[in-house]
Amino acid sequence: MRSATMAPAPVELPELRGRRARHPDRDRTLMRGDLVVGVTTAATLWVITVIGLCFGGGQLGLGIAATLLGAITLWALNWFDRHIPRQQRAVLVIKADLALFSPSQLTDLIAPLGYEAQFRQQNGDRKHARLCFDIGWRRPEVAGPPLDLLKLVNEHYSILSFQLSPPVRH
Repeated sequence: MRSATMAPAPVELPELRGRRARHPDRDRTLMRGDLVVGVTTAATLWVITVIGLCFGGGQLGLGIAATLLGAITLWALNWFDRHIPRQQRAVLVIKADLALFSPSQLTDLIAPLGYEAQFRQQNGDRKHARLCFDIGWRRPEVAGPPLDLLKLVNEHYSILSFQLSPPVRH
């Protein structure tokens, strides 16, 4: 006598309503938006595991070769990663007389250098206003701080503060 088996009824969770179904293994992928992140860390763990198995299994030559290959690969990828241009951000606060200044003047001043400015807020009176801007630009990590921007802005306005934000990594 055969027993009848029934397929379990699908359970709809409120937090998943409206989302398309995915393969369970794909849900464990390290994703941020449409980008995969954390791959270097996972790959490094795999390489270290292989190296450990080589040495543990008595394959010293293979373990040394894997160690050298892994170290050279990680060094090269790190060098390449530091040279990729990324979106950088900072907050710039200047002091200006509003009778002589408009936020578009700063935007026009720094645009030829490849910087963008977005007005954020204003404090103080019209004569001694503190103006806050979000500054954005695209540059690799190895280029260092935007000294050209600071020099240009300082020639025209009094800089009260300049605070770098962490680079936007994708």
